Amino acid sequence: VVELLAGPEIPGLGDFWSVGTAAHGTSACRPCHYVHTTSGCLNGATCEFCHLPHAKKTRPRPCKSRRVQTRRFGTVLEEVYAQQPQRFLLAM
Repeated sequence: VVELLAGPEIPGLGDFWSVGTAAHGTSACRPCHYVHTTSGCLNGATCEFCHLPHAKKTRPRPCKSRRVQTRRFGTVLEEVYAQQPQRFLLAM
């Protein structure tokens, strides 16, 4: 563990290195949500989360009109299914 706390021999990594950064690039890597805030990560090099930048995994939320349209479409489908379930299933 002492070797991990010393940091890797990668030039320019400096302040971004943490214990969690050692797993960067693997599926075990989890980003630290505090390292890029104004106050920074209070755990520093002992933080178990990765301090390197990560790509966002989530898509942005659809606009309100798209969400309303989708909800209405779902409601119409439910009504059609309630009225004519056999015909609905054949169309699928």
